Amino acid sequence: MFAQPRPRKSTLGPPPKKRKSTHTIEEITFDKDARTEYLTGFHKRKQARIKHAQGVAEQKAREERIEMRKQVREVLKLGSQSTAHGC
Repeated sequence: MFAQPRPRKSTLGPPPKKRKSTHTIEEITFDKDARTEYLTGFHKRKQARIKHAQGVAEQKAREERIEMRKQVREVLKLGSQSTAHGC
């Protein structure tokens, strides 16, 4: 009974044109020594990370011990002052 409506034109416009890539890589060269060092150095780098983490942990533990001694001295100092004034 009714005629089919006309399809609407796209409001997006024409799709962008694809352009050729002007940048091309001429040649890739690999440094065999650097590649070998990278591939064989995983264990060495892992051991270095572990050693560094141990050093950081030791330093942190040392600082905690120093802080604990400082707190103990402070408590003893306050305790001795309060008993001396209380007599």
